[in-house]
Amino acid sequence: MVFVKISTFHWIVIHILHYISIPLELLSVCLFLVKISNTIDIEVIPQIDKDGFLKLSDYVNLINPQVDAFLFNTLMITLFWIAHIKMSSTAFKQNMNNLTNNLYYYYDRSVFNMTAGKIMTLIIFLYQPIDIVLFEGFNNNYAKYLALVMQVFSIYYFLQTFWDLRESDTLGFDHFRHFKREGTEFPMPFKMKYMSRAGFSSRHPLMTFFLTYLLSTVLYGPITFGRLLLVGSFFVSILIGVHHEEQELIKMGGKGFQIFMNFIPNLFIPDLKMFFMSVTDYKKFENSFWEQLAKVE
Repeated sequence: MVFVKISTFHWIVIHILHYISIPLELLSVCLFLVKISNTIDIEVIPQIDKDGFLKLSDYVNLINPQVDAFLFNTLMITLFWIAHIKMSSTAFKQNMNNLTNNLYYYYDRSVFNMTAGKIMTLIIFLYQPIDIVLFEGFNNNYAKYLALVMQVFSIYYFLQTFWDLRESDTLGFDHFRHFKREGTEFPMPFKMKYMSRAGFSSRHPLMTFFLTYLLSTVLYGPITFGRLLLVGSFFVSILIGVHHEEQELIKMGGKGFQIFMNFIPNLFIPDLKMFFMSVTDYKKFENSFWEQLAKVE
């Protein structure tokens, strides 16, 4: 544990970054959903199979338009995931704290959210369409309605999970509120305070939201190479990222995470019985979870 004091200048900058980075991250997620959607069409947002604000072939001609677009898109996607993996690593955070005399403890989450939001925005507006159709897909109403239902369910999952995280979160709301002007002790413990039925239905509800939405975008309409590249890369990257996160949590989380796993066995696929459990049974389940968790804290 280390006690880190902070100057007035950094205190002001941190507040500015906090109130900019989280809305930017949320906005970029919403725009990304529209970007890859196959059920809605909004002209002001360049969707996945339409030209963005920049047409690469007007500026670059290395091999041919399709290959150039593939290389450019791959570069942006790779940059996004490298930033995520690198900035989430313990080694990176430790190095940044060493360089900043531990001030990075204050900046960590805001800088992460700001970086992710900016790179995601680049992908949204600069991603180049590659309109080679790999599979004509299903164009009937049943496929469209199934995709739409999955998207609505995933958005509900996202909103409910985000509401759960208002007190115990990875985006920085609760973390930020515990900063003290006279100085703060780090690292700050992550303590869960509230979970909804959605939170109890899978261990990674935010990733459940993303995976469900991504899967829905290839159920209806033609699947182009450009769509498969973006959707597929995000889908696989999430699976790999969560696998590594789970391994680290198993090692570092101790008995608390073991209890978490016992009560919530489903990694991604929602346990739907949580949504239909009676109020009485749900309260018993919830109380038992918090009681077990309190014993090891």
